[in-house]
Amino acid sequence: MMVTGYYHFGEDGEFRPYIGTGIGVANMIQRTDLGLFSSDNNTWNFAMTPEVGVLIPINFNTALTAAVTYNWALKANDSITYSWLTFKVGFAFM
Repeated sequence: MMVTGYYHFGEDGEFRPYIGTGIGVANMIQRTDLGLFSSDNNTWNFAMTPEVGVLIPINFNTALTAAVTYNWALKANDSITYSWLTFKVGFAFM
């Protein structure tokens, strides 16, 4: 669960880079397997997600979007710190 915000540079209808961030909590499940035995560690971690991207207009109300998000879930109790990159490509309807 994240609360996110974005700031878009430039004007509508033109190439628009943007930055954004999210802050909230992430449910992380860590499973350790050893032969026939396994152990699960289920925690809620504080998380942040900075993002950079671009909107490339296709026509008056549609744009192609591409972005990179760094996901970061901090250490909680006996869990570890998690981090990963997300690459996004899609359409935006304005």
